[in-house]
Amino acid sequence: MIIQEIFPGERTLDINSTSTDFVAASSWYPRILGTRFNFVLKTNHSTTVNSDAVSNEIDRFFLKLIRFQSDLIITTGETARSENLRASRHAPLAIITRNPNSLSIPATNTTSELPVIICSTEHLQTHYLNRSLSHLHLHALDFSAAVSEVIDNLEAESVVVETGLSAAAMLFDTDMIDEICLTVVEAENHQSASNSAKSFCNDFRIQTELIQVLVSESTFLFRFKVLK
Repeated sequence: MIIQEIFPGERTLDINSTSTDFVAASSWYPRILGTRFNFVLKTNHSTTVNSDAVSNEIDRFFLKLIRFQSDLIITTGETARSENLRASRHAPLAIITRNPNSLSIPATNTTSELPVIICSTEHLQTHYLNRSLSHLHLHALDFSAAVSEVIDNLEAESVVVETGLSAAAMLFDTDMIDEICLTVVEAENHQSASNSAKSFCNDFRIQTELIQVLVSESTFLFRFKVLK
């Protein structure tokens, strides 16, 4: 895959999605101190519950790169179930859920190298097969406060949030997101992709500053700094 940077500079990176060293690619999506939100959408701004319906090889590579640059992945029980989520090989996975005993997914039933933490106000009663799994009892009742509690308890500094839009909206409303990483797929051109990315930010009334734009064929990747 040939990836081109079209903003702020002009660079080219030839990526082999199965063998490219993430360290070598880290200058494109560097580690940040703060919280990233990562999402993929079609150029017409349509979204789905399951990102597999719109994700592609390029998006999946950069998702892994973002995870590689993070010390914690946070998601919800709803997203974990809809994605049939697996544990990551790059960072611990925290699943915030109201139903900790109904997470029969690969992340809970397959032993992983890195921790999987089920985070809930409810007690964990189900015995999951993943020996690297633990439970974090939460006191926070709303999602934003729960995310903050998880980050504090796990002492995370570089976090990536992978959730649906309803959960993301709560984080945007409480200024908990520092950077937005958007992948726009099936775009006709740069302008249509840019319009979709800007529309996404406008829908959530987020003030942003464009950091970077990458492109490979009809897939565009945007990084926005959230202005607070």
